Amino acid sequence: GIPSRDSKVVALPSTEDAGRSETASVVIQDEADFHEYHAQNYAAVKPTVDAGGQMVMGSTSNKRNMSSLFKELYRGSPDNGWETMFIPWGAKPGRDEKWYEFVKGGVPTTELHGMSPEQFMEQEYPGDEQEALSPPRAQSIFDREMIAGMMDDCCEPIRSVGAAKVYQEPRAARKYVAGTDVASGVGMDYSVTVVVDAVSGYVVADLVTNTLQPEDFSVASMDLLEVFRNPDWGIENNFSDTVLTVARDMNYPKLYRRRVGRGRQMRKEYGWKTDRASRQSLFDELRAEFNAGHLTIPNRHGLDEFSTIIAAPGEKPQAMGGTHDDYVMALGVALMVRYDRGIINTTGKVIQMPMLA
Repeated sequence: GIPSRDSKVVALPSTEDAGRSETASVVIQDEADFHEYHAQNYAAVKPTVDAGGQMVMGSTSNKRNMSSLFKELYRGSPDNGWETMFIPWGAKPGRDEKWYEFVKGGVPTTELHGMSPEQFMEQEYPGDEQEALSPPRAQSIFDREMIAGMMDDCCEPIRSVGAAKVYQEPRAARKYVAGTDVASGVGMDYSVTVVVDAVSGYVVADLVTNTLQPEDFSVASMDLLEVFRNPDWGIENNFSDTVLTVARDMNYPKLYRRRVGRGRQMRKEYGWKTDRASRQSLFDELRAEFNAGHLTIPNRHGLDEFSTIIAAPGEKPQAMGGTHDDYVMALGVALMVRYDRGIINTTGKVIQMPMLA
């Protein structure tokens, strides 16, 4: 510290309550993503700088913990009050691809801790933010190279329909399907409706919002769908029936109905219900289509979500902590509607797309 200014520098252990009851002008948490008690320590320390101090976190991305507080704060900036800075491995002078390959080839086995050299380099020497924040390839549901390649197809919408965006005008000879994922509350997750060309897999339009009430969202979705001649529309209704109810009350002509029960007990009910089995079927279909390059997603926000979907062995696919899967789910519902209805190709034949085993 500087005695003449009555200041001091204190090094504290990485425990849950380190720093509690202190008053600090600057708090620095080094390798925050590897702090075993980071969330608890953050809660203890942050009040000490809330009166006008500054908090700085620096860290390598911990690939073993994809739902960490550090990553959540990083992804949430700047809306959450944090400012971020990313430094890629190539920022230091003298580092090039030859240097990178040399380092990768010389990583001691003792440093890998069960990772492959490629995974080690992703963690310790990321080249961009997406690589740093993305899950290990072994946990990623969707092909990372495919995501990177699809970035070239992202573009601005050609026009708007209210709050919705149109990326490709409707074509007379095309068949479209639509899917909707409904948020559990305004201002939290996003409510999303996507319209997909059933043959090409191009997302021709979407509505993404976390500000519209369910009633208004349903009406805005129908305004968009009318542009595309009211395609078959699947509405997820796990948390609320409001969007579906409004659509039924307004006599939307082509609402998806799922099969419930078997044999003589089989009936059809409106809406898409996500349970463990249907969620797995949805992700199997979506993963197969996405990784085969059969989908085009012009919305960068929507495409970004695909890099955050993970599944540990035996676990269900889900978004990492602090991220969203609303766009992913809406597109998945649209594909399940397409799968259930069949794809009408230019010869008039119905083609059923097989699920991914």
